[in-house]
Amino acid sequence: MKKAISLALALVLGTSFFAGCGSKTLSESEISKKIDTAFSLLDKQKSADLTHTVSMNYDFGSYSYATTTKDEIRETAIGTSKYEMSDDISITGMGSTTTYETFYKNGWFYTDRYGGKLKTKRDADEVSSASRDVFFKVTYADMKTVGLKDTSLSTGVISDPKEKDALAISFTCKVGAMKKYIEEAFQSENRQADDINVTGGSGEYVLSKSGRLISQSLRIKAGITADGESSTVTVSYSTAYKSIDKSVDPYDPEDKEYTEIESLETAQGLQSALYKSLMMNDINMTAEITSDITQQKTRAGYERSYHRIFSGTNKKLLQEVNTKYKSSGKAGADYVSAMYYDGSTYYNRSDMYQHKIYCQMDFNTFFTNIYSGAAKTPADIYLPGMMKDLKSSTAKNGDTVYTFSLQPSSEQGVDFLEMIFSPYEQFSGDCSTAKVTVNKFSGKCYVNSNGYYYKTEMSCDLKLQFKEGDIAVKATHDIKIDNIGKATEIKFPKFTGYEKIDKSDLLSVYNQSASGTSTTGN
Repeated sequence: MKKAISLALALVLGTSFFAGCGSKTLSESEISKKIDTAFSLLDKQKSADLTHTVSMNYDFGSYSYATTTKDEIRETAIGTSKYEMSDDISITGMGSTTTYETFYKNGWFYTDRYGGKLKTKRDADEVSSASRDVFFKVTYADMKTVGLKDTSLSTGVISDPKEKDALAISFTCKVGAMKKYIEEAFQSENRQADDINVTGGSGEYVLSKSGRLISQSLRIKAGITADGESSTVTVSYSTAYKSIDKSVDPYDPEDKEYTEIESLETAQGLQSALYKSLMMNDINMTAEITSDITQQKTRAGYERSYHRIFSGTNKKLLQEVNTKYKSSGKAGADYVSAMYYDGSTYYNRSDMYQHKIYCQMDFNTFFTNIYSGAAKTPADIYLPGMMKDLKSSTAKNGDTVYTFSLQPSSEQGVDFLEMIFSPYEQFSGDCSTAKVTVNKFSGKCYVNSNGYYYKTEMSCDLKLQFKEGDIAVKATHDIKIDNIGKATEIKFPKFTGYEKIDKSDLLSVYNQSASGTSTTGN
């Protein structure tokens, strides 16, 4: 469970807002003992139902963005062979919300967070600390100032409904303790923080009359330099029980929908590398995509070239998708979909929608509302759907090579198939209902020794059977990332014939779709 907690969660060890001292008086040793006892009681609970939320804000000076992660955790029969757990996870940021589900039952751990619906054998003891791992232990020794205040609990949180009295312990944290936690957090994500400057942190514990830890809130602010980027990070964290030691019912997964994998860490490693590269401040990505589609003896297809250069350093973007359509196997004229940002003005061109528009906006607005939605395409299409035969090996040069097979019947696999057909207006089939024969649907992803994803090679040979007739599809996708973390000079085309559009109208479109120019040519 600890590895499923994002860097955002781990950063917050040891902080939150400071509450003034109340009328209650306790000695230092009494306060320290109450805190230690509260954490020891966590290990004795038999069931739990809690909500855990983390909000992070990154400020790079010229631009910023925020994310919020929320977990709804339910556990029952903790510490026994009948242990079960479910965790509903939602991540909101960059104009969209993504949800995941995680379960544990009968020795199997289920998740759809790392590339499709996966399951793996796992010992109950490895998983059965979910509702305790989200509580980070700031001991009395790590506190700088402390305040006490009487408070009350909401009905139904603890076993005895008569126990409503509670004690709130507010505190500020010692800088040294927080820095240590942040360093450990970066290491757990295979990252190295080059410099950490904690500027503030405080928190609050709420303890029941019997000494149980009912809720916890933490907040930390720090200047961090990592992977060549500097930012101010503010994290707000809260955890609160809905019930403790009361009957809860973690809902069951549909086992047949999940594919067994040998190691969940393999999927985690690939996802981490993809995110690490695709969200870099400077990146130069190219992709070559070809397809050959045969329907009722009529051949069609396309050749597509995708190129993105993003420089957060210089506050510029060039992203172009050039497509040549095929007829009887021969490629025709170019079709272009593109977007540009030159530091002050955003341009968007689409041959499909026959428009050329521009809008002036600052970099922060552009990054948060437009670039972030398109930042991961096209490479992220290969993480969802990697549900079968995902394996990793180490090459002679130290690179990690991930091999995988895509499963077209999965939700993500269907999305992939529909992406292949998206340029064709005449296509109206439903890929989710088609019978798919797979001759080949596999690929490789490459990650260098520093943990950065830099290449994908994929090919497919499929036959889809629709009511309207059969379609044969052959396609290859080759993606390469160069100059990760290095600013690249961008040469823009001449911006002629572009029509000005109101910024509010433009942003409303992006906020609704949470996407920009993609490999589909939109």
